[in-house]
Parts: sequence; C-alpha cells; structure tokens
Amino acid sequence: MTILGNLLLGVYEKAIPYSFSWEEKFSIARDTGFDFIEMSIDGLPPRIERLDWQPAQINEVRRCIEMFDMQMYTLALTANRYFPLGDERDEIRLRGIELVKKAVELAVRLGVRTVQLAAYDVVDRPSTPENDRLFIDSLHRVVEYASTRAMTLCLEVMDSQYSNSPGKLRRFIDAVGSPYLQIFADLGNPVSTGLHDVNELVAGGKNILAVHIKDTTLGKCRDVRYGEGDVDFLAAFLKLREMDFRGLLVAEMWSNDDPEFIPYLKTASQFIRDNLKIADSL
Repeated sequence: MTILGNLLLGVYEKAIPYSFSWEEKFSIARDTGFDFIEMSIDGLPPRIERLDWQPAQINEVRRCIEMFDMQMYTLALTANRYFPLGDERDEIRLRGIELVKKAVELAVRLGVRTVQLAAYDVVDRPSTPENDRLFIDSLHRVVEYASTRAMTLCLEVMDSQYSNSPGKLRRFIDAVGSPYLQIFADLGNPVSTGLHDVNELVAGGKNILAVHIKDTTLGKCRDVRYGEGDVDFLAAFLKLREMDFRGLLVAEMWSNDDPEFIPYLKTASQFIRDNLKIADSL
C-alpha cells in the first residue's frame, strides 16, 4: 500500500508573488517544505505571455530546476476559463485549442510531464448539449496533438457542476480513450459545490495522476486557509491510500502577490504533511 508521506508535494506557483524571480520562487518552495513548483498559466497578462517565451526565458527556469534539483512536473493551464473548449463561438473555442497546443510545446521545452486543463465546457453562461459535444470534440483534438509530443493532459476537477468530481470526468476519459488524457483531482472544488463524498475519488481510479490539495467552503473555492474550511483532509488521504494512489500532490494556494503570505507556506506544508503522516499511521 502507498505511503503517502513518500509522495512528492508541490506548491502552486501563485502561492508566491509573481514579482519574485524564478530563483527566489524555487528557493522559497524548497525552504518552506515543498518538493516542486507547479507553473501557472492563466488567461491574463503577464502569465499567458509565457506561451510565447523565447529560449532565454525557458532556459532561466531550466537553470533553476538544475540549481535546486527540483523538477517542474506539472503546468496548470487555467487560461481555458477565458477560452473554454466547449464554447459554441468558434473564435473562443479555437483560441482555447490553440492555447492548449502552445502549452504542450512550452511544457516539452521545460521538461514538464503534465499539462493540466480546466474542465469547463462554457463559463458564465448556460451549458447545453451542444457545448458538451464541442468540449469532447476539442478534447479529441488536443489529446491527439499532445500524444504526438508524448505529453499527458490532465482534466482538473473544477468548481462547476459540469466537472466537479472524478466521476464526471470519467465520462470524458472514456470518450477520448487515450493514455494521454488523465485526471487531476481536487479536494476542495467538490466541497465548494456542496459535494463532500470522498468516495468520488474512487471513480477516478488509476486515471488520477495528481491531486490539488486546498481548503474550501460552500461557494468559496479559494483563499481559505488549511483547517479553516470544510474539506475533510484526513478522510480524503485515507481514501487515496486505500486506492493505492501513487501520483503527485500539489498544495494550491494564492498569495495574491502579497510577500507577507510567504511565511504561511511553511505552516501549510506542515499541515499537509502532518495529515499525510496520520493517514499513513491508521
């Protein structure tokens, strides 16, 4: 059975202010108890501009990876919140597909193994069967592209009724039927939508490659400190251990670009590791 405490624990890049250099970010991640950084590419400048990075910018990150001996395993492409893959507007949907392809190319050049996708068919508008059809069609297209680069795409469990559990993502995994499409579970997003059943993780099974760890409350899917929300971390970790989960763990937090948030990172990593240790002991 898996020893959860032996799994790698990363930190979401947005837990550290954007203005910090990559060398500072790697140093902070290491010194606060994390094993790697998950890069963030959202839909707004300046982070979305990383998809057009020149070699010197890529080489700076690779230099830090070597300097700190900390691999960057995952890249979180949340830009599809702005350009969802099921949008009936061709210019929005096709832009979303283009962003995924560019993220794959960036990940290859950085040595990242997994690109995480936001599993939205549409955002801020009613979902229709046509949006669902278009979303699955777009998945086929981006997964086919990723497979030519041996890059794995992971659909993240989101704060949306469309995709708020591994069970709902299972439908897309089965529809595409490729080893290059897997699941990035999230412990907080289901709870923020009112779903508290950790047994939902079982539906993801061996297709869950990574797990976002964050605390949430109903209707609030971010900026809740660990232990102050409604997520039952111990129950979730026990379920992952029962499932013999052997993937990556990522602490998802937001500094909101406030340097005073940095000391909390040590508290957060210790909270998670303490709960992993308890789960391993039961």
